[in-house]
Amino acid sequence: MKKRFLRLFLISFILVFLISGTVIIVKIVNTTPPDEALKIARESLAQAKKIQADKYESVQIKTATEYYNSAMKSWKIENEKFFLSRNYDITIDLATRATEQIKLATKKTQTRTGNLKNDLPVKVKELQRIVSNLQENFTELPVALNERGQYQKGKILLVEAASYLKKNDLLVAEQKYIQAEKLISSFNKNVERTLKDYFSHINKWKNWASETIEFSRINNTYCIVVDKFKHECYLYYDGKLVNTFDAEFGKNWIGNKKYQGDQATPEGKYTIIKKKDGGNTQYYKALLINYPNEEDKVQFRLNKKNGIISAGRGIGGLVEVHGGGGKGANWTEGCVALSNRDMDKLYSKCSVGTRITIVGSLRTLDEIIN
Repeated sequence: MKKRFLRLFLISFILVFLISGTVIIVKIVNTTPPDEALKIARESLAQAKKIQADKYESVQIKTATEYYNSAMKSWKIENEKFFLSRNYDITIDLATRATEQIKLATKKTQTRTGNLKNDLPVKVKELQRIVSNLQENFTELPVALNERGQYQKGKILLVEAASYLKKNDLLVAEQKYIQAEKLISSFNKNVERTLKDYFSHINKWKNWASETIEFSRINNTYCIVVDKFKHECYLYYDGKLVNTFDAEFGKNWIGNKKYQGDQATPEGKYTIIKKKDGGNTQYYKALLINYPNEEDKVQFRLNKKNGIISAGRGIGGLVEVHGGGGKGANWTEGCVALSNRDMDKLYSKCSVGTRITIVGSLRTLDEIIN
């Protein structure tokens, strides 16, 4: 009986020993420091910041950083426990999650920077082309001051975008480009709308000019054709061009004159009705034209009827080709201004009855842009 009891006791002792040993082994396994997992997360985060992933993918890097900080906090808490009571499972899990988020952010950043390196220079170059075209052809357009101010701001931002692109600071370059593109495109669309409407009269303008030049040819006389968009005044004799002068117009030169005081230069077929010089004009010499002609009067009455012009407005008059020009800007109240030297030449060739035709343009919009 005693032998049997002793045998059972030994078996129980061995089982308890084995179970306790297993628990101790498990505890030792669970107390293995998470150094490698933390190291990988830390190094991955540092590498991600080198390629500015914290700027390109800020949300994911922020999440990864929170995971990493939580892992470090967990690690510190476990280290303060008795070594057999430590468990680094949570620490390792947090560090692993941090690494996964960092790798994802890094991959996205590399893709995005690669796209920016390929696409952004092309976009900046195209916007520069638009600005160049505006500068070359449309700087004199009468647009609202606030719109021109926004356009100027857009040009400055575009220069900054190109500068940051050159420094390979792609994120800032992209931000500057986006701001510049919004301002410049808005201005450009406004210009396109204005010009599309304005150049819808191109066929009429060309016909007016052709009729005037043909009259000069048939009658062996002088005539004048003024191209507002090109800012030039042409003198013809016998249907042939004999002189070209630079010309300046009213401040609101785009579009036909509608009423007195609108600072627009009229468009139409006119004749010279008076020559002025000396004390008869404040602009050196002048050729008074018969604005408003009958067509102008009909259009004026129609505009009033349709409410385009208020009832109290007058049609205006006293439109001239005069001297005092050469300022390099559109400054008149609606007249055509030449330099005094050019005015001398024009004045000497023209007389009362000489035909003068003023058009918006003799070239199509496509010809001007291209």
